[in-house]
Order: sequence, then structure tokens, then C-alpha cells
Amino acid sequence: MSRTIRTTTVAVIAATALTAGVLAGTPAYAGPDSRRTTPAREATAPISAFPGALEAGQRTHRPFHAGRRFITQHHTVTRPGPGLHLGASYRGHLLWETGRVVRVGPRGGVSTLVKGGANYYVLSTQGETLYEHRTRPDGRTVVVARSARTGRELARRAFSATTGILAGSEQDLLVTDIEDGPTRWWQWATDEVSTLSQHSAYKADLRSSRVALRVPGESGSGYCTEVIALKDPASAQWSSCTHEVHAFSPDGHRMLTAPGTGSDDEGPSVLTLRTDDKELARYRSGWFGRVLWEGGGRPVIQTSKGGRTTLARCTPDGCRRAAPVWKTLLFP
Repeated sequence: MSRTIRTTTVAVIAATALTAGVLAGTPAYAGPDSRRTTPAREATAPISAFPGALEAGQRTHRPFHAGRRFITQHHTVTRPGPGLHLGASYRGHLLWETGRVVRVGPRGGVSTLVKGGANYYVLSTQGETLYEHRTRPDGRTVVVARSARTGRELARRAFSATTGILAGSEQDLLVTDIEDGPTRWWQWATDEVSTLSQHSAYKADLRSSRVALRVPGESGSGYCTEVIALKDPASAQWSSCTHEVHAFSPDGHRMLTAPGTGSDDEGPSVLTLRTDDKELARYRSGWFGRVLWEGGGRPVIQTSKGGRTTLARCTPDGCRRAAPVWKTLLFP
């Protein structure tokens, strides 16, 4: 894999990584005996989620970025440039901006927590540990665990150059070799490493105890997706050779999938809301990005088209706008 492709893949992991808690020492996963694929059903017509066509609905209570603005229920903070909301931490929120991580306090004040040239960050479930992905001059990956309260380094470990970080609890981090696997737990307090799966993973949500693995296709060419539960890693909960997981709901009952390698559909411009065995709805836009989840498994999806972006609250019956529309150059 070229350095460019590897860097892009790691960035995708960074932008979509979700955090929650789980204990280390999960039994090793060698793959199920047979792949269970969601039963086929006739595809429904996609529901429009284009920013300019959405009717206004109630604004989401979840914090989000809108261009240079970071918006919560209580305040709006304007920043020098766009950033990524890592999550809630110590009565505030951590934002990853160019060259640093900052904390937005409960009254809207901003302070710098960490400076430096990390590739990306992942915040732990409870917001107490900040994980940092770096590249050494020799090309190897260095993962650093920091206190999310003070920014102080707690531990570090070197991994292979193709290692990405996915999601972490307060003591344990899920890491994966993005080329061919394996996917492992790093317990930073003891510096112990244990194997979850021999395959690489590209999506993980510890709140829902779900991990999406990339496994070889049955024909020996290409790759397929297998979703496993951390509590039962030997069994595939869902699998597909045409769709990939875009996001898991925190309760694990729903997920959004997008056409992946081998599919004839439109890539990230179409998302499918589904359970493990049933398709609930399909949505269409110019491009879909990050996903927030509200109660009842309702996704609030970043949607963009023609330089306009907003958040769409979607149900099986339709989508409504859940945030202001803002201008962006990041998406088509």
C-alpha cells in the first residue's frame, strides 16, 4: 500500500472513529465458520436528504461543528477554522483543530490542551483519556495515551507503520493494521497487547459493542464486511460484500451502511438505515459525512451538496433539517 493511500485510510479511520467502554482481554477472533448475510429484499426508493430540499425541524441537542462555529445547546463558539468534535470531557468538549486539541468549557471559554503534529486523535468513552496517533521519522506508528484533563502523557507504544487507532475506553485502545490485520487491544497501563481478530477493522463503536471487519471475499478476490459483537466475537452479526458500515447506533440496534467495493450503487451519496436483518430506509444526498445519534436510534447525518451543508434528522418516513445550513468547500 502506498504512503498516500495509507495516510488517506488512516484519516478515514480518524474522522469516523467512535468511542465507548469495554474491558480488555476479549477472546481472540479467528472468524466464523460460515458468513451470515442479511436476507435480500427489494430496495426502496431513496428519501431525499439534500440540504436545500429539507424542511426545517427541531434543532438537534447534540453538539456539532458548522463551518468555523461549534454549536451546543447552551452556546456558540466561533473558531479560527473548521475542527472535529472529539467528544465531551470534564464538563466541556474537546475539539481537534489544525495542530492542536482545545477544550471548550461549560461557559464557552476555550483553552489549549495539546499542541503538536499528531495525525489524529480519539477520545475515550468517558472522556478521560485522549489517544494520539503519530508517525515516527522511520515510518512506524506511535500511539500516545494522554490525560484528557491535563494533556499529560500517560503511556506510549510503537506499532507497525500501517497501524490505525479506532476506539478506546479509559484503559484500553482498539488498534488495527489497516492493510491485512490483526486488530488488537492495547492496555496502556500495563503495556499489554491482546488480539481481537486476525482481520483488519475499519469501524468500531464500543458503546454498541460493534466492530466492522474487512475480510477476504469468498471468491478469493476483493473484500467483504463482517460485523462482530465484542461480547461474542466468534459470530458474525451482519455481513455484506457490497456494502460497508458507515455508522453504528450507540445501542447497537441500528446502523447506516453505504455501497462499498463491488457495488454498482452510488457510494457515500446513498445510505441505508438497517438492523441486522432488515432494511428500514434509504437516503440520498450529494455526500454524507459524520453521524450523530439521538434517542430511539434516530440518525442525524451531515449532508452536503453544491457547497451547502447541514444536518438531517432521518427516520424511516423522511428527513428534516436539524441545524442551520452553512457553506463548505469540503464536499461536492
